[in-house]
Amino acid sequence: MELFVLRFVLGLIPNLGGLVVDVFRLLLAPVWLPFQMLRLMLARPPACLPEGTYAVDYVCDGDTINVLTEGKSYRIRLAGIDAPEKDQPMGEEISYVVKKMLPKGTPVRVQCIDYDRKWKRHVAWIWDDEGQLINAMLVAMGLAYWYRDFAPDDRYLAELEALARQDRVGVWSRDDLVRPWDHRQAVS
Repeated sequence: MELFVLRFVLGLIPNLGGLVVDVFRLLLAPVWLPFQMLRLMLARPPACLPEGTYAVDYVCDGDTINVLTEGKSYRIRLAGIDAPEKDQPMGEEISYVVKKMLPKGTPVRVQCIDYDRKWKRHVAWIWDDEGQLINAMLVAMGLAYWYRDFAPDDRYLAELEALARQDRVGVWSRDDLVRPWDHRQAVS
């Protein structure tokens, strides 16, 4: 606030205001810079969840779930896939199917590969209690797309998507469906 007032007052004096503000910043740099560096260091994202078995707490949508451990819920974005958004055709239906596949309390094995700072969620591969990779099952059933931007070298997901497209199952049964990443870009 003080800097704003100083800029406003000094801005009234032509050509002198900018110089005084720059000198003011130089005088504060020895105090301000270490403080900013410390703030950035403390703002590091949380580490990935340790690999292990967790209980499903809630299914948010077709590619995002919450898992529970020690009374705390963690949001997980399924790695390598992208399901239609809830406001897209089939989005609600796909969410419903995933909720049926992973009801509350279902044990899942989680292998976290990243933390998404923007959305404050873990990115992970998820296996059900029978050892089936949920991420891959959703692609094979045509309930999600292989997310090339975030798993470009995943030949397994690529092959599953090609088979689902060939068999015209799930999202591939429709000709009018817009891929989720294109949909998000269009509505933003």
